[in-house]
Amino acid sequence: AGANGTNGAAGPPVCAHFQMLGNEAYKKGDFETAVGHFSKALQACGGGGGGGKPQLFSNRSAAHLAMQSFDLALADAERCVEMKPKWGKAHSRRGNALHALHRFIEAKEAYDKALELDPSNEVVQNSLKGLLQAMAMAPGGGGSL
Repeated sequence: AGANGTNGAAGPPVCAHFQMLGNEAYKKGDFETAVGHFSKALQACGGGGGGGKPQLFSNRSAAHLAMQSFDLALADAERCVEMKPKWGKAHSRRGNALHALHRFIEAKEAYDKALELDPSNEVVQNSLKGLLQAMAMAPGGGGSL
C-alpha cells in the first residue's frame, strides 16, 4: 500500500492538497519532493492537525526511508506511534526504520506490535521474516539495541 493516503484527507483543504501532492510524488518515486509536500501538509495542518496528521508522519517516514534517511524515517515513525499508538502501520514504519538502522531487536519489537494490532498484515509478516533472516546472518546474531 505504501504512502497512498487512503486513510482520509488531513485537516484543512490546503493540508489535504499537499498530502495529495506528496502521495503523487511518492508514487512516481520522487521521494525528495514527497518529503517536501508532506512537510508542507504538516505545517498547514497546524496545531490541531485532525486525523490525517499521523498519516502524514507515516507517509513522510516512508519517503525518508526510500531516500535512505533512516534517522529521519525513524523520527517520523516514532511521532506517528506517539500520535496513534493503536495503528499497526505506525509500528510497521518504526520497524522498517529500525531494521534499516540495524537495530534489529527494537525492529522485531516494533513488527511484533504491528502484528499484534493487525495480525493479517502480510507486508508486516514479510518484513518480520526479512528481519529474522538479517538477524540470523548478522555478526552476534541480533544487532544492537
